[in-house]
Amino acid sequence: MVADPRSTPLGNGAALVLMVKSMWGVGALNLAFAVKRVKLCVGISVLSLTCLLNVLAIIWTVQGTIRVRYGKPHESQPKPVNASIFHAGDSVPPSKSPDVNASSGTPSVSAQVQSEATSAGGTREEPLQHVASSACPDNWGLGPIGEVAWFVLGRPGLYLIACLTVCGAGGAMVAQLNVIVATLDDRLFHLGASFYYIRVALFTSMCVLVSMRRLKELAFVSSCACLVFLYIACTLAFRGAQALALTPSDPTDKIASSAWGPPDWSGFGACFGIHLWATEGLAVIQLIFDDMRLGRNPQPFFKVAGLAYTLCFILYLYMQVFGYLAYGDQVEQVTFFNFPDDALDTIACEAAAVVVLATTYLVNAYVIFSFLERITGLACKESTALALLSRSENDAGESNADAMREWRQACVSNVGMRILVVVVTFAVAALIPDITKIMSIVGSLCFGLYGVALPGFFYLYIFFHELTLAGKVSTVFVTLLGVVCTGFGIHASFANF
Repeated sequence: MVADPRSTPLGNGAALVLMVKSMWGVGALNLAFAVKRVKLCVGISVLSLTCLLNVLAIIWTVQGTIRVRYGKPHESQPKPVNASIFHAGDSVPPSKSPDVNASSGTPSVSAQVQSEATSAGGTREEPLQHVASSACPDNWGLGPIGEVAWFVLGRPGLYLIACLTVCGAGGAMVAQLNVIVATLDDRLFHLGASFYYIRVALFTSMCVLVSMRRLKELAFVSSCACLVFLYIACTLAFRGAQALALTPSDPTDKIASSAWGPPDWSGFGACFGIHLWATEGLAVIQLIFDDMRLGRNPQPFFKVAGLAYTLCFILYLYMQVFGYLAYGDQVEQVTFFNFPDDALDTIACEAAAVVVLATTYLVNAYVIFSFLERITGLACKESTALALLSRSENDAGESNADAMREWRQACVSNVGMRILVVVVTFAVAALIPDITKIMSIVGSLCFGLYGVALPGFFYLYIFFHELTLAGKVSTVFVTLLGVVCTGFGIHASFANF
């Protein structure tokens, strides 16, 4: 993303809202359905495990990134780091500063570290030496995990992370579109609206919304969406209580006797994939870490991320347990589909869900756009043109015609790229309308590798000689546990596809 180099770092409040909103979406609405076959004992265990694995993945990725960028704390001359510390939004063109990588248009290591330390209120670090043979020339807008992947695996690691990032974020966007379309079709078709016009209107709306290009812009929209999502949770309490009141008290009733077990293990793959989907936040949260610009001190970020996951775990546990206890095996793929069809609060929930999922679509799209802008060079072109315009206005009081033309061309190309991404997600959503299949496969495959297995492996590789024996064993154990569950989830998900 192209941002004003003079922009202020992302605040803790905005960071918290974005972290929470990146996870509150279709996954949370699907948790009660996810435990339909494995029951609540297994479901709660899977929810706790996936939350733990994702929190550890975030910690490991951030700590590994700081080590790759700055080296060990006691080193007087830090280790060579990647030439792109910030994501695409913090690029500074060659003409703006002498401390710039001329080949990619990104800031040099020393310029970025000094800017990062200054914005965080810290002292300036010693300039880092750029070693072209070992430093990552560009993280491709993939954020910290892209830099760590380059450091550990080289260019193949960057390819792998890019593939998992695009597939994971793209899959999330497709699932959100499927829920929006199903909600609108069910409601508006009864009012005489055509399926064609519904999709055209939704497509047009998404093309307009993806014009928001900065996390700070998304933070305000996300805060509104979080409040709307809480309305759905409150409505579940009301409608779920009504459903529980109508549930027979006979202990032989299936809902009363089998809610907690025994589990049907054939449903574990879908359950694990959906839970991993719902709790995965690394793709967006690591970009938030960069936008906070904390330098060597990640503690404020860790506190915000910890609070975000605590809030998500509480809400998810409520949505999962209460939703399944209320509706049992009759629970729908999306919880509010069980509400009375013509009730006013049901209509309000459907409208709220459309707002929430559209916002989540934008947050996931930010990840893909950040990657595509960087690899296509649009980020560099726009930032270079903006810097030339700023310099010409300061020096001569008038804009540079060539720079203005280049900036307009880059903006048009950027808009075209964004619309193309929207077109692709709509096409895939039309081809694969089953929400559970998308969530279980993408969750197990992409988010399992991206959010569990690889961060643990990268952390172990970077800190292996510094970890105690207990640290090594625990890291290996947690990583292998995530890998085994992910592998089982992938196998079961494809078997049930």
